[in-house]
Amino acid sequence: MYAKCGEIADSRKVFDGMRKRNIVTWTCIIAGYAWNGLGEEAISTFMVMKRCNIYANDLTMVSIIKACGLVGDLRLLRKFMRN
Repeated sequence: MYAKCGEIADSRKVFDGMRKRNIVTWTCIIAGYAWNGLGEEAISTFMVMKRCNIYANDLTMVSIIKACGLVGDLRLLRKFMRN
């Protein structure tokens, strides 16, 4: 909700305060970054998510497509799509 209103810092505080995260919470923060024009933050958060062994779903990938477009890195997008 915070991210949709452009309050990404508040979104991150809520996310960081969660004791347990799942694909929904990860996707929300990644989408929040991407849809607020913060492609690099979305990508770095996605990479942390992957290191936590959380697997992306279709909605996560929509946000990653947006993020890679924002930073202009289609090679990285191809890499993410293969994995």
